[in-house]
Order: sequence, then structure tokens, then C-alpha cells
Amino acid sequence: MIHTLEADTTILPNIILRFPAMHRSILLTLALSLALGSVPRVAANDDALVPDNVARQAHPATADVQKAAAAFAQGKHEEALQQFIEIHNRHPDLSPGELLFAQIAFQAKQVGVAKVALEKAAVTQADDPETWNMLAALALADGRLAETEMLFQRGLTAAEQYTANDQRKTAQAIQAHAGLATVYEKRSQWNSAKENLRDWISLDPRDTKPWPRLAVAFFKLGQESTARETLQNLRSFSPNADPVDVAMGKLYQSVGRRQDATDAMQTALETDRENLIAQVEIARYAMDAGEQDLMRRAIDQAVSLDGDQPAVRYLQGMAARFDRDSVSAVDIFSQLHREDPSNFEASNGLILSLLSSEESDQHPLALKHAEVLYQSNTNVKTGRGRVAASSYAWALLKNNDLANAEAVMTSVVKTRVLSAEIGYFAAEIFAAVGKQDLSRTVLKATLASPQSFVDRPAAERLMSRLDS
Repeated sequence: MIHTLEADTTILPNIILRFPAMHRSILLTLALSLALGSVPRVAANDDALVPDNVARQAHPATADVQKAAAAFAQGKHEEALQQFIEIHNRHPDLSPGELLFAQIAFQAKQVGVAKVALEKAAVTQADDPETWNMLAALALADGRLAETEMLFQRGLTAAEQYTANDQRKTAQAIQAHAGLATVYEKRSQWNSAKENLRDWISLDPRDTKPWPRLAVAFFKLGQESTARETLQNLRSFSPNADPVDVAMGKLYQSVGRRQDATDAMQTALETDRENLIAQVEIARYAMDAGEQDLMRRAIDQAVSLDGDQPAVRYLQGMAARFDRDSVSAVDIFSQLHREDPSNFEASNGLILSLLSSEESDQHPLALKHAEVLYQSNTNVKTGRGRVAASSYAWALLKNNDLANAEAVMTSVVKTRVLSAEIGYFAAEIFAAVGKQDLSRTVLKATLASPQSFVDRPAAERLMSRLDS
């Protein structure tokens, strides 16, 4: 079965960096950020995990850490490891040397070296909670939930018994609770998830990350009023959090309660009229749900608040795509791309707008942009990777390269996690290469999805052709 989902399902431990190479200057900076107070964390649900550097002030160990990191960068691993161990002995407020070494090795994509260091830490640093939390993060990345749970539980026990440094004690206890909550969320064990999220909040009430997850747990347990109160509590100290009705709308949407979701967003449209973030989120919801009137009203309100914001202009570009106004869409996305070539959504919007143009001379330009986007986002296990690959495959098809279009799109379909738009692209490509049955299977799932997408009329026409 092909699931029409947009969420990114890849979970990476915070010790793995998503860059192709490690330059020595980057490595030195990384070593300092890790040693001087990096707090590993488990991200909310399926967000990719990244370090939270909470202590950037100068530290007496700075020069020594630079020296150890330089030795690692030069391939002198034993020397670097020994230096990190000695640094920790002199500065026990830092992570143990084996763990610093392992984190840097993972960042440098020397996985084997890092795992050897972690195995050593499991013996020499068995009382340090960070040892077990790092091992748990690796197990989580591999989807080994039972092992993950046991390791985070051991990390939590170690954190409770740890007395060397209060800041590290709290940070590692939070990491363990966050990791356990992630395990229980994945298993839909919402009571257990709730308890760990509450414990996380008790350790750091102003941390914004656990609050939305706690609201989800209450919602899944049928406690909608408590979920709303939780979101209200978050807004009381974090004004940048989603407005309550917007957040509740997303929760209703997540369980298929479309009318309740739309009603919540309609309420937010009026109660949060002066909140630009709210209007943007409402427009995005409405775009996905096919609520065209709500989408346009939210976009108009967002434009009145700050029409120069890239997020607002992106929505205007998407509205132009829905209106089949490829000229306006190309103009909007081209300008956004020129201003920020790294803007993923702008780049993808430009590609798809160019491919929708009736002027076929636009298609080679779209292919060039699509190839760049694809080469920068090659992991199809991530949401962006799937979007980039599908847009590249679509551009290949439009430029009559059917063989490569099929090969690229097949890699996306094998993930079995497709948005409705990607499903349509896949169906067109498979039909073009004569795989009618596969095309029909993918297209059936696509059209059954509640997701709205620009080419739904074309998808319906394709289904009529396949059934004729």
C-alpha cells in the first residue's frame, strides 16, 4: 500500500551531520560546540535531530579542545582520543573524552571509528548517562525501538544517579525523557509518552519543544480540552508558537476530522487576524485541504500584514499555480529564487511552474534547476529528498528522458511515502513507459487522498484514460 503522507519519517541521531564533507575549520568549531555544552536531544516526532548548543561562552579548555580536534582532523585518532580523555579529567563539567571523540567521528562520517569509541565508553563511562543516550539515539535511528527504550531507560537511571555536574545531569535526563517519549509516540502508547513529556517539562518548563507533543498526547487520549489548555500554556510564554486554534486545527487534520479542522482554522482566521504566522499556517492548511476560499482569504490577510515576506509571496505563487497562471507563478518563484537560491520551496515552485508553462522552451531550464535541487537533496527517505527527486523525474519526463525519469521516480515510490502531487507525477511517468497497472495503482491511492494538489484535474483525466 502506498501512503499519501508528507511528513518526513527519517530520524537521525544528533551526532550525525547532514553535510557531504568535513573541513578542518568546521571540525574545530564543532569540537568546541560539543565540548563546551552541547546538549543532545531527541527532536519532536520525526524532525531530524541536531545539536542544541547551549553554552557558547569561552571555556578554559578551549585551546586544548582545538588541539585535540586538530589531531583528529589529521587522522591521529589515538592521540586525539587520549587528549579528549585528559581534557575531561581536567574539566569534568565537559562530556567524557570517549564521547566527545565519538561525536566528532560521527560528524566526520567515520562511523566505524565512532562506534568503537562508544563501545569503549560503555565500559569506561558506564556511569555517565550520555553514553547510554548516545547509544539509544543510534538504535532509534535504526528503528530498533525495544533496544532504544532499554538504553534510554538506562540513561535515565544513570542521570538520576549522576552527581558530577548539575547542568549535565539535567540535560541528560531531558534527553532520556525526550527519547522515551519518542518511542512511546511511535508505538501510540500515549499515556507513557505523556508522563515522559511531563517529566521533561518539569525539568525545563520554558523549553518549547515538549509542549506541543504533550498536547498531541492529550488529544490522542481523547482529552481535547486538556490539549487546548496545554497549547494555551505554551502560548503564554512563547508568542511565536502556533495560535491555539491553528494548532487544534492541525490536530483535527491529523486524524481526518476535516470539518473540525476547517472550523478551527476559520475561527483562527478571525481571532488571529493580526498574526502573520497564523494567516500563513491557515493558508497552508487550506491549500492542502482544497479549501480554496479560505486559502485566498488567508493569503489576502497575510499580504495586508506583510506582503514582502517570502512565506507570503510563496503562497501567492502557489495560488497562481492553482489558478493555472504559470506566468505569474514563474515570476514570483523566480524572484524568490534570485533572492535566496537556497530556499527549497521557492526552487521547487519555480521548477514546477516552468514545467507547467505552455512554452516548451521553459522545460530545459526547469530541468537544470531540478537537477541542482536533486543533487542537493539526494536522500529520498526525507521529505525534501522525495520532493526533489520527484520534481527531477517530472522534469526528465517533460524533456523526453523517459528512462531516467522512471529510474528516479522508482526510487521515490519504493519509500512508500508519497504526497498526492508526487503520486500523480509517478502515475504519469509509469503510464508513459507502458506500466499501466503500476500507474493505475499509484493513481488510485493518489486520488483517494484528501490532499489537494494543483494537477488533480489532470490526474482525474489520466485515470479516465487508464480505465478506458
